[in-house]
Amino acid sequence: MASLFGPRILAFHRVAFPLACLLLLATTIVNQSDAQQQSEQSKPETSRPALQRRIEERLTALEAKENAHSSNREVGYQWSRLGEDYSLAGEFGDAESAFNHAVEAFSKEPENRDLYAGALDELGALYRVYERIPEAQNCRRKALALRKKLGDPLQLALSQSHLAELDLISKKYKEAFTGADSAYRQMSGMENAGNGDLLSALLVRTYAKCRLRRHAECLSDAQQALALSRSVFAEDSLPVGAALVALSSAQLDNGSTQEAEASARQAWGILNRGLASNDPRVIFAMSKDRDCLLALHRTEEARKIDAQVSAIDRQPAQPCVSCTVSVYGLREADH
Repeated sequence: MASLFGPRILAFHRVAFPLACLLLLATTIVNQSDAQQQSEQSKPETSRPALQRRIEERLTALEAKENAHSSNREVGYQWSRLGEDYSLAGEFGDAESAFNHAVEAFSKEPENRDLYAGALDELGALYRVYERIPEAQNCRRKALALRKKLGDPLQLALSQSHLAELDLISKKYKEAFTGADSAYRQMSGMENAGNGDLLSALLVRTYAKCRLRRHAECLSDAQQALALSRSVFAEDSLPVGAALVALSSAQLDNGSTQEAEASARQAWGILNRGLASNDPRVIFAMSKDRDCLLALHRTEEARKIDAQVSAIDRQPAQPCVSCTVSVYGLREADH
């Protein structure tokens, strides 16, 4: 049977199941200082008008910081937050540029090494979402090298989890499981571990178990991930949406097709409200719902999803003058 999806979704299906881990934490990036910490219960507005207002406010604040010759730490913070908002808005080029500026600012002073590693992780997360995996790996390996110098066990566990995610996308399932399992166990014993980081490692472990055909364990982990996400985040938050996608995949693999479709549909709704409609994570959630519908022989509903994706594919591509080269994405990690 001919595929219902166009080129964009076909690109997603080339990496199929493991690409679902792109949904993990690109929008719940862990801040690296007390000044940057926000409550894990908070849920900023993510509608297009709200994002544009916040972007304009951040640009104004950034200009004021630079005019006042503020510290590299303060300027880097503003660039990093701006990068997150551009990422939520689906503006890849501007997000990449902002994160590169944050990395540049933090790299200038040794006392900002922890923030430097965090900004590299944020840039790596952006590359991960847009399937620029070699650049994501370079950013995150460099972050790991910096964290080894700092010697913080939590930060080392974070880097281990993030690299395990890239192993998963690269179809290195055993390495992904080992790294994610180790990171999750380590962070579970740390009082200062963030809930988002625990969820991220657990989701990577979930997907790795499914790909290793440990389906019952995969389903158990997915259920645990959803329970964790709902216990600490709002019901309509992006982390809950990410957990629901993982649960849908596990349910489908275990033959619970009706439940899988319900989970996928709920996840798609959450992610579509929180991210730009052309965001790869939204499109992937749509593809998961489509897979469930086909398994249920609801072909016409699957074709409606195809029509929506085709409409997105016809949208003009966003100009991206900074997407081709990133010195931080391409530079080899320090060892």
